[in-house]
Amino acid sequence: MTGKSYGAAETIDNLVVTVKSGGTLAAMDAVLPSITPDTNILLLQNGVGSYDKLCQSFWPNPGMRPNFLLGITTHGVNPDLEKWTFKHVGHGGIKLAAVPNEAKGIDPADIGAQLVNSFMRTGSALNAQVVDYFPDFMLAQYEKLVCNAVINPLTALFECYNGEVLALSSADFFINRIVTEAARVFTAHFQASTSPELFEANRGMIATGLNVDRLVAMVMDVINTTKDNRSSMLQDVLILKDTEISSINGHIVNLGKLYKIPTPHNRMLLEMVKSKLALGRDRTKRLAPVVNGGVLL
Repeated sequence: MTGKSYGAAETIDNLVVTVKSGGTLAAMDAVLPSITPDTNILLLQNGVGSYDKLCQSFWPNPGMRPNFLLGITTHGVNPDLEKWTFKHVGHGGIKLAAVPNEAKGIDPADIGAQLVNSFMRTGSALNAQVVDYFPDFMLAQYEKLVCNAVINPLTALFECYNGEVLALSSADFFINRIVTEAARVFTAHFQASTSPELFEANRGMIATGLNVDRLVAMVMDVINTTKDNRSSMLQDVLILKDTEISSINGHIVNLGKLYKIPTPHNRMLLEMVKSKLALGRDRTKRLAPVVNGGVLL
């Protein structure tokens, strides 16, 4: 976070938001007085939907909205035993895109240039690249969301490592159904998010990117590549912490409602993860023993 101080007032020039999706509104509310229309805000998060919620809650007027950039990362990071320390366990990349805002008349290439350049100067360390918001970034964002929609809830529910998902007797069924529902709602959202002309110009790229067989193969590849990892959702469930399920499978469910596309399997995972967390918290509150290899009488 960078900024300037003018007497008692302080403004933020550049702000990088990495909190879990569910905590975004509260985190932004805490610094809201320092945000101006010239502030550059990068949302570098796991789930999807924070940008829309922030605009609805704080900046419904596009002309007074700060400059937004969205980012996705495939780097792997796990918390260490020592507080406030983390381990970089997987080298990936970062994709950044400026969110177009016609009301402000700013060229997307000029949005957050200083912030973007600070990422680019890291070279291979962060492996950052800038892409167009539509359709490149949206496709990359949805690719990651599909992987998270499969791996996170299944590992959390079955309390297993990523690679163990493939040992589930219904692994192929789960993966295919989750991916198929996601591909359908994402295709509908692409079409609704831009002009008919721009959608038609990119129809082939979108169809290829959201091809179910391609997405399933990608999910399988991520599972195998990260087979020894524990998902963030599993780690959250084990310590009874709020998960990002509402910003992952919940986002797919909400888009399904919007476009009248059924998403029963994503809805089931959404409710099951919420229920598992609620049960764990209830047991802790009652100091109830955990069922482990037997039946409680």
